[in-house]
Amino acid sequence: MKKIFSIILLSAITILILNGCKKENILKQTDEFYVNDNARTLLSSTKWTIIDYGEELYTDSSQEEFEEAKISGSQVVIVTYEGNVGDINTTEIFNSWGIGKNDMGILIVMFFDRVNDELVYKELIFEIGDKMSGYLSAFEATNLTTEYFNELETTDYDLKIISLYFKILEIIYLRVYNYGSYNYQSYMDEYLENQYEYFPNIPSEETNFFDSIPLWLWIVIIIFVISTGSFRWLLPFVFTGGRSRNLGGGGRSRGYWFRK
Repeated sequence: MKKIFSIILLSAITILILNGCKKENILKQTDEFYVNDNARTLLSSTKWTIIDYGEELYTDSSQEEFEEAKISGSQVVIVTYEGNVGDINTTEIFNSWGIGKNDMGILIVMFFDRVNDELVYKELIFEIGDKMSGYLSAFEATNLTTEYFNELETTDYDLKIISLYFKILEIIYLRVYNYGSYNYQSYMDEYLENQYEYFPNIPSEETNFFDSIPLWLWIVIIIFVISTGSFRWLLPFVFTGGRSRNLGGGGRSRGYWFRK
């Protein structure tokens, strides 16, 4: 019986390890949740701005009065992706991440193509959660994207996305939560002042020791475990890596989106 148990346990551990060695879906949510720079094109200052103000929005919109009105937990998530629009399903991403509590979420995905070893911006998809669409229509969001992203006279896409991002936050704070004011320009000025200052990498982009272990070394570890029966020795390797926090509020979208 002990031998059978050992075989079953070893099989389970082996499956977990090999699954961990596989390349994860490149659009899994990050621990920070509010930004996934898959294309590796955004400045650290931009990512930290999105994370900090994203967390602030979620906190501000989670007051008791908003909970009672079932409009709490707004979230705006920014993603960059190297590839074509047809490569990924943004509605599926929105729903699997659960962006925005009470369906009060927005997902913006910027698509880039690699040309002569350089990333070139292609287009943008703007997806709106079911209840959020009652406050921000696709038509208005299209106009905002045109004015605050596409027509901004710069090739600086960090600045473009932050310009659109703060305008969306303004709409949410004033229209959904009835704030008395929202000084869009002051937020933009603060970002411009700090845009090229040094910011560390966001934690999810730091190298994880266990992610760097090659497959052949995992095989050596498994062989060692089989030969010694030291199953407890292997458990830290199995359960240390690959954990992420689900910070989504459970929001959904029925595919209310546009590309621009």
